[in-house]
Amino acid sequence: MYDLSVRNGQVLVAAARSGGRLRSIAYGHFWSWAEQDHDWAHELRSTLGDAALAIEWSFALNLLARDPHLRRSGLGRATLQTWLAGIGGYSCWLLTNDIDSPARRLYESLGFFALGHGPQAPNGQPGLVMFRPPA
Repeated sequence: MYDLSVRNGQVLVAAARSGGRLRSIAYGHFWSWAEQDHDWAHELRSTLGDAALAIEWSFALNLLARDPHLRRSGLGRATLQTWLAGIGGYSCWLLTNDIDSPARRLYESLGFFALGHGPQAPNGQPGLVMFRPPA
């Protein structure tokens, strides 16, 4: 899934460390439908329907995580903002649970909106694809 992006240097990572430990990380890669020939991508395209066109030539945010002991510290927000700054003028998207959560509120506060549903999320429900236009 990521091989071509890695070879082309199109993977971006933002991380925060303190005390020699990783405290937060955001990573993602460039997304083009022509490069995504695997079952998960086919399911994503099928479930999004016409909305799938919006994520062409964008960045996919694959992971945003922070130390659970640092909850509500603003570190997750800062890490995501650093990652977003790194993708420059590109749009981006992510897949999350379709529930009201601190993560979803964070994404919405930074300009993401619901684009449609995608493959199953970790909670067993259809995942919510959120999209952020270029800033």
